[in-house]
Amino acid sequence: MVKVCKISNAEKAKFYREQKKYRRKSHKLKCYHRNSEKYNKNKTAKRNTKVQNSPSIQAVYKRRQRANLKQKREKQRTYKEMYRNRLLNTGSDEHSQTESTVLMCKMKKSRAIHKLRNALPKTPDDRVVVLNHYMSSKSPTAQKITSLKRKISCVSEQIVSNIKTFIQEKKHKRSTESLTVMNILSASVSGENISSNKKKSKAARKLGLQARRLSGGERIRTSVLKSEKSCFELTKRRTRTDATSDNTKKLAYEFWTSPENSRTTGNKSDIKRTKIAPKEYVSHSIQILEKTQTEIYLAFKNKYPEITMCQRLFESYKPFFVSPVRPKDRNTCCCRMHVEVKIVFKKCMELRKTILKLHAEYDKEKFAVFENIYEISNKTLCNTVTHDCLTRNCQNCGVSKLMFLNEELEKSSNAKDVNWEKYEYLKSNVKGGKTISKIQLVKQVTKPGSLFEYFIKLLENFPAHQMRANWQNSQYKNINQNLPLGHAVCLHDYSENYRCSDRTELQSSYFQKTEVSIHVTILTRHAIL
Repeated sequence: MVKVCKISNAEKAKFYREQKKYRRKSHKLKCYHRNSEKYNKNKTAKRNTKVQNSPSIQAVYKRRQRANLKQKREKQRTYKEMYRNRLLNTGSDEHSQTESTVLMCKMKKSRAIHKLRNALPKTPDDRVVVLNHYMSSKSPTAQKITSLKRKISCVSEQIVSNIKTFIQEKKHKRSTESLTVMNILSASVSGENISSNKKKSKAARKLGLQARRLSGGERIRTSVLKSEKSCFELTKRRTRTDATSDNTKKLAYEFWTSPENSRTTGNKSDIKRTKIAPKEYVSHSIQILEKTQTEIYLAFKNKYPEITMCQRLFESYKPFFVSPVRPKDRNTCCCRMHVEVKIVFKKCMELRKTILKLHAEYDKEKFAVFENIYEISNKTLCNTVTHDCLTRNCQNCGVSKLMFLNEELEKSSNAKDVNWEKYEYLKSNVKGGKTISKIQLVKQVTKPGSLFEYFIKLLENFPAHQMRANWQNSQYKNINQNLPLGHAVCLHDYSENYRCSDRTELQSSYFQKTEVSIHVTILTRHAIL
């Protein structure tokens, strides 16, 4: 007779889970025994390659790192051992009577404190009660702890006592030396940390002084730290042997602020200020540069050739109120001649740079790459410029004296095209069937010879135009600087025609708008007090 046992669902799930695990395990064993030879071959091959190959850079680095770490740990261990031995053997007499006899090793101390902390109650109040009861008992240990006194005072107390003794010697004397000493001591002691009255009176009591003496020292301290001399000493540093002298710095400073290099703006609200001390500022009206910083540096080098100074150092001596020209501050000649010649000059120099890079055999001094238009313009003039030089009637100078490369003057079909721009008058149609001519910047695609031919043509008339612009500007500045009393300088120029428009415009009044001409006048006169 067979008995049938009923099992629960949980037991069924457990039985099938175990059966599944057993099947997986048996399958893995079969796979392993079937492919064991293959696995063993691969393992031996890998082991052999590892032995044959040299160690990698990473393995060498890790090996070296482990050796360094081991050496470092060994040094730390020896140092700690030496420290413990020194504490045990060469301890001071005072500590040997109290501390070294009880517990000398740090680890022993920490373990004992840990045991004591665990043995005490958990709440702070209960701990205080237990420790107080133990200290008031008549045990030898408690009596020894209460009898211990700190024989060596802290460093701060020693310093205060030394200062106090020195003050007691000097404060009753009336010589100038003792007064200066007392002022120095009171100023050095009274800082921001004891500015309140309670701290001040407490510090005065410890030093054996009156509180008002510390208040006087605080006044001396603030006056010294906020003076102009202290600010200069703050910025002053140890100079090198080849440092720039004060006279050279002054020359550079005055050259930046000279009228030929910078000018003040027309707006009187353009003022710049800088901080030189706490709550202390210096202000000055803003000056705008007339040239680029490189041009000013080159002019400084020409004027003072005996001074050796790089451009970055020269720029560091620029005053804080001198700034580069902004679009609203521009007061230069913006005529067609100046703008066009600078555009064409920039393109010509870019082309020359590329040619010199491709052909290293060319002489770079003979075919120089000029930095600005004024350098190449001065190259076509004599050292002492005359009227014949400007009108190109002088036989000793002229554009013909300039040297150009063959690739720059080439116009053949084999030469590469160059993209550049120049101003031209273009005709445009307007209302009423009329045509008007407007000057516009037109893009050109030509050979290099056409570009340089146009540049030579502009360069023939540029020096005379530049001289007239400089002369007018210098005369205008000279008149303004030397203006007599009761006179005024009037600069008048036509600006544009303007068509007025109403806020509420009628349809029938569209063709009946009022037009006005705008004329700008700049009047310079003496101030009226």
